[in-house]
Amino acid sequence: MNNPAFLPYLCEGLLLDESHPRQEMAEEKRRWLQTMHVNCFAQICVCPAGREALLSATDYSSLVQSSLHTLAEGGPAVLSEEVREVATVALRALEDRQLEMDDASSAKQLHVMLSCEFSCCLSQACLGASSFLVRKLVANSRK
Repeated sequence: MNNPAFLPYLCEGLLLDESHPRQEMAEEKRRWLQTMHVNCFAQICVCPAGREALLSATDYSSLVQSSLHTLAEGGPAVLSEEVREVATVALRALEDRQLEMDDASSAKQLHVMLSCEFSCCLSQACLGASSFLVRKLVANSRK
């Protein structure tokens, strides 16, 4: 995240801009690209050190949150249900929202709880574990 081009690159990979040159690729490739980029954001958001770094990136934090909201809300820019679900997970982690249950939405709500200590030695383990947990959470939400 020290590279100033990293967050704009991830946002561009979400393919929310209709004039993006990659919009001309086959839908399967665009879906793959959008899925990989939203998963990157989810991994950053569920890891405490990544979440804090993202929130402190004042130049891009609002762009990232806006992009994730667009994906979570669905619509024509969202290329798969998985992308929408992962964006929702990323937003919940990023916004540190508490689980709120009511009769109308309890079946639709997901709750992410992770415990992860971040250090130089554990950074790869943290990203690997968060990736696994995001995939597991999305898979379980489809059942």
